Amino acid sequence: MIRLNDLTIGYGHRILLQHASATIPAGELVALVGRNGTGKSTLLRAIAGLGERLGGEIRLDGHSLETLSPQQLATTVSFVTTERVRIPNLRCEDVVALGRAPTPTGSDAYRNRTKPSWNARWN
Repeated sequence: MIRLNDLTIGYGHRILLQHASATIPAGELVALVGRNGTGKSTLLRAIAGLGERLGGEIRLDGHSLETLSPQQLATTVSFVTTERVRIPNLRCEDVVALGRAPTPTGSDAYRNRTKPSWNARWN
């Protein structure tokens, strides 16, 4: 579960989201929709522990983000940036899998995944 309590995010002097609170249950599919520059990626970076919060609290599975070690954070959250990945010949699934690369469990799960029969490009 992801819980945002009185969260404020932004960069520089620009506030993108102010005093927001929300709860996203585990396993829930959520879409962030908005115009460019409105804070969608900034919010995701903050939730992943990669961006600065200007105020408020983020809790993952009941634990405050500040109390999680880098290893705990890496096994709880995966994040694929919106910036271009400049590695030739990477397929979309490979780029998405990079979000789990920091953890042995994540990379093992990717390596041992069930491969659909319809896709002949799987290794």
